[in-house]
Amino acid sequence: MATIRARMIDELGFDPDQPWPPVSSVAQVAEVAASLAHSTVAPARRGAEAVAVVRTATGRLYVLPDRCPHDGGPISDGFVEGEQVVCARHGWEIDACTGRCGRATE
Repeated sequence: MATIRARMIDELGFDPDQPWPPVSSVAQVAEVAASLAHSTVAPARRGAEAVAVVRTATGRLYVLPDRCPHDGGPISDGFVEGEQVVCARHGWEIDACTGRCGRATE
């Protein structure tokens, strides 16, 4: 079994031994991530930034800014389909890995 530090680095891209982001921010994101089932998105905070913690259908974890590229609303209100986060308000799909939305250029 991997250490908590190793899992945080692997799954969330955070090293708690580094001075930034603050460990308290990492701990809050990690706590939310630990509770997520597959195909789930939930809100969290990374310092002052609102983030969406996403566990995709394949089980990978991602942390994205919690704002839709369409209107800035929270994507954590949405749902996960495969590797995409779908905004609950207008159905825009955001790639969980890249944070990009194909419709953002329309």
